[in-house]
This record gives sequence, C-alpha cells and structure tokens, in this order.
Amino acid sequence: MSLNAYTPIHEWTDSVIRLYEIKEALEKNEVEQAKTLVEAEIYAKGKFAAVQQRVQTLYPEFVTAIAEVLAQGKITKLMWQIGYCIKLGMAPIETAKILNTNNRSVSTLACKLRRLELLEAVKKA
Repeated sequence: MSLNAYTPIHEWTDSVIRLYEIKEALEKNEVEQAKTLVEAEIYAKGKFAAVQQRVQTLYPEFVTAIAEVLAQGKITKLMWQIGYCIKLGMAPIETAKILNTNNRSVSTLACKLRRLELLEAVKKA
C-alpha cells in the first residue's frame, strides 16, 4: 500500500488533532470557539455518514472501485469523500460545506476522479 493511502491511523490522528484544537480553545477560555469546533465536527461527521450510507446502498460497484483506489494511494481521503458526495448528485458548494473545504477544491478533485473514471463525465447542455 502506498504511503499516500488514508488509513485508520490517519483517521485517528485527524481526530486527535481536532480534539487538541478544542482543548486549546477551552484552555484559552474561548468557549464559543470550542463549541463551534465541536459543532462543526459533529455536523460534518453526521452529514457525511448519511451520504456514505446512501451511496453504499445505491452504488455498491462505485464503493468497491473507489475503496480500491484509496487503498492503492492513488487518491486522498478528501477525494474519496468528494467522490461519495458527487456520486450522490451533490453540488460542489454543498459538498464543500459538509467536508469543510471550498467549492473550487471540490470541483478540481472531482475532475481528477473523472479522469480516473471513478465518476461519470459531466454532461454538457
């Protein structure tokens, strides 16, 4: 497996980093900032979990294909998440809100997923 592949260790590390950010905000008595960080984490995890479950039900072949590419290190976890959202028909701006990124990044990474033939090409009007 490539060093770029997203693993459970990465997931754990990301979670620990977010917890330290919350702890730091609380230590600085920035309670509102800590609340915002917690709410953002809960919102993002909950929303993406719903997207993930729906895609797994509707597009099992896609789930298998994108998981293989992630395991091979050809895409990042963010690209994997974007793939799920776009596959479900979400707009880049909706996807960006859930994944705490910007819509330009979503569009760019979705393009890369299309080049890897994981997502269908955009139909021109």
